[in-house]
Amino acid sequence: MRLKICGITQPKDALKAEEIGYDAIGVIVKTKSPRNISLNKAKQIFKTLGPYITKVCVTTTTKQQEIQEILKIKPDAIQLYTDPANHNIPNTKIIQAIKENKIQETTPSTKTNALLIDSSKGRGIKIDTTNLEPKINRINHPIIISGGLNPTNIDQIKHLNIYGVDVSSGLEEKPGIKNHIKMKKFHNKMRCKID
Repeated sequence: MRLKICGITQPKDALKAEEIGYDAIGVIVKTKSPRNISLNKAKQIFKTLGPYITKVCVTTTTKQQEIQEILKIKPDAIQLYTDPANHNIPNTKIIQAIKENKIQETTPSTKTNALLIDSSKGRGIKIDTTNLEPKINRINHPIIISGGLNPTNIDQIKHLNIYGVDVSSGLEEKPGIKNHIKMKKFHNKMRCKID
């Protein structure tokens, strides 16, 4: 299962995530969020990382011009909370985010490379996994889940047949500042290592 840590705002947290073994880091741009950073800062964070970690720009913008500005910093993937079919996004993987309660009525865009189920948007709202499995099993895209995940509650998701998880607030001291001990503990538990 792939692990992405989101809401990175400083290079030292990105480097720690890479050192621990996370598969991807996310920076939030062009979004009303306490973790939002400038494109220039996002670019600096990406530059500190090596070639084997996926760099993701996360945005809630629906404006094509802003999406084009984001693409100029060359993320490996862009995570959108809008329909990718409405945008021109060449040569970049697309993660399409939807709310839990919209799974059954959502048909992923043909441009979508993975579907993120996220009703939390970094607010720590726990994902309801009770009836999640039959809903996600009908989707023919890689599934990523997010929402209120932390080192103490991952047993509820480890049985799911999903591509990955996206974690943010559950590994923080405060919004945008990561707790390196929690980061390592979450990673190790998800990878079935001893703490």
